Amino acid sequence: MTDASVAEIWKPERSRIVLSIFPGNGFLYAQVDPNSPQAWRKQPYFEDLRRMAAGLQELNRRVIVFVGEMATLMTPQGATPLGRMTPEESFVVEPAFGPDGPTFRVARTQASSS
Repeated sequence: MTDASVAEIWKPERSRIVLSIFPGNGFLYAQVDPNSPQAWRKQPYFEDLRRMAAGLQELNRRVIVFVGEMATLMTPQGATPLGRMTPEESFVVEPAFGPDGPTFRVARTQASSS
């Protein structure tokens, strides 16, 4: 990310995380240094990613954390592992109702071919 407004703590050489916006869907991708796979779970990164997910959810956009090919969906509630993701795979987030109120379900799908 080459945005001068990004806080110093998020600079990749410090955070071990590269943030980017995927142009196809506007999702925020957090690509974690494979040599520091837990970097995104540390504070303030985890809480910041959760907050970003809350803001983007209103726009029907998502925050996805990648450590290598392993993907995790960040939501306002926390982290939901998606597992290994290939370019041919995608997912949908569906509203659901749980014991504690509104929640969501994540379903894996194959990307549609054009």
